[in-house]
Amino acid sequence: MKINIMLFMVLFTSASSFSQQNIEFKAGNFKDDKEGYKKAIEAIKTADEYRSAGNEAIYGVVSPKENFKMAIQGYLVAYQFNANSAILNFKLGNCYLYTNERYNALKYLEKAVKLNVEVDPFIEFYLGMAYQLEMEWSKATKYYKSFQSSSRSKQIASLGKMLAKRIRECKHGITLESDKKRVWVDNVTAVNSEYDDYSPCVSMDGSMLMFTSNRENGKVSKSGYDWDHDIYVSYLENGEFTIPKNMGEQINTSDNETTGMLSYDGTKLLIYKEVDGQFDIYESTLKGSKWITAVSFSPQINTKDNQTFCSFNAKENKLYYINDRKKGEGNYGNDIYVSQVMDEKTRKYEFPNSAGNAVNTKFNEGSVYMHPKGDLMFFSSEGHNSMGGYDV
Repeated sequence: MKINIMLFMVLFTSASSFSQQNIEFKAGNFKDDKEGYKKAIEAIKTADEYRSAGNEAIYGVVSPKENFKMAIQGYLVAYQFNANSAILNFKLGNCYLYTNERYNALKYLEKAVKLNVEVDPFIEFYLGMAYQLEMEWSKATKYYKSFQSSSRSKQIASLGKMLAKRIRECKHGITLESDKKRVWVDNVTAVNSEYDDYSPCVSMDGSMLMFTSNRENGKVSKSGYDWDHDIYVSYLENGEFTIPKNMGEQINTSDNETTGMLSYDGTKLLIYKEVDGQFDIYESTLKGSKWITAVSFSPQINTKDNQTFCSFNAKENKLYYINDRKKGEGNYGNDIYVSQVMDEKTRKYEFPNSAGNAVNTKFNEGSVYMHPKGDLMFFSSEGHNSMGGYDV
């Protein structure tokens, strides 16, 4: 009996060790499935191009758009063929860190290290990011500083000021986390789905909720990896929100629409959408009980740059919005701009001005909302004293 148990333990240990071996994507490792190997390599090659473009954008402090999501689709095809490639796990972890599924990054990065502790020179930097997301500040700082001390100067230089910023964020995180507040967060189950539901706009009396979702609607988005992003509406009845309804073709098109702001009187809806790779701001007006087709703003606002999240001021004679033009206060990245209306009838606006360096930073500002009192701005930012990502 003891011999059998010992034999089982030896076999189990051997099998476990083999399952944790780093299996590289080499033709000689997959002689029995040449066709599967070929498809995996092709998927990785395409995904590498998306990942490279995404990382280049991140290092330049501009939006990576859908590059990381597209890369993940290709890498997952290869992952189904060979899950024990250290470099493939590393690449997946890298990509997930810059999506709204960041929580998936750590498991791939940890597996990459188990398969090959020297998988990539940037492994410690990305592990730092993954642990920072878990609010494990000390562990994240340890990896950041280890990367800082062991990496070549060119590798650190490629990150610009990002590495020092990450270390500062962990310090901010410790401070902010120590100042605890008792709050209640309730899941609006009637509204939320298994897909992405985001960018809510609420009427002043709280009775109407508009938001964006990529839930299943029978329309595949132009990127091909998810459903078309449409705008939905839900109403508060007897203390509960109703099942959301698609706002229809006056608002939603074959392009991805995102809610920006519902005006204070509830008669104007600001949205932004991507048309031919360009993000512009649009406005729809409520006529009676129907919303009219959304129309673009004047060329003083919608330029060759990308214009996204937006908000009116209290008098609705100024428009605040996010713009990624290269000559803002931060010199690069997304900044907040403001433009004042010149002619209400023709909807002509003056050329925009930066909201200033008290608001805009050298990193990205992510959204903006003007309080109806007119003297208070809420916005999200990667700069200031952020504890990581976009803080309010």
